[in-house]
Amino acid sequence: MSSTAHPPAAQPSGPLRPALSTPSTPLGGRLLAGCALAGFLALLDVVTPWFVGPLVDDEYAPGTGGILTLVVLGLLTLLALGLHLRRRSRGWLRVVAALRTVSAVTAVPAFVVDGVAPVAVAAAAVCVALTVVCLVLLLSPRLAPR
Repeated sequence: MSSTAHPPAAQPSGPLRPALSTPSTPLGGRLLAGCALAGFLALLDVVTPWFVGPLVDDEYAPGTGGILTLVVLGLLTLLALGLHLRRRSRGWLRVVAALRTVSAVTAVPAFVVDGVAPVAVAAAAVCVALTVVCLVLLLSPRLAPR
């Protein structure tokens, strides 16, 4: 009975990296902060109907369609965040980023329509700025460990 020797399996050299097809993303500090900020902004979108009335005159208030769009964007963001946290998928992270971007774009009329209350313009500016920070945190590439 002869035994044939098999060559040892090739061992990867250098730092171990997941394959490109692996969708898993660990929650690092930046990513966790980005997810928390996206969740906070989504909750703001959901509760907006209760606060938008006192901030703007009836003449300049967003219509029912605009408010419903914002609420739906907030709820979809929360759903996508939950799916990302459960599955650690970069795809769901991109969905969160896209939803936050669309939500920020809905604030643009506050800057271009005359007669919007300064408080509403300031609130829109803060939300847009926080969205930019959120997108940077969510989409910045992970740094390789040293």
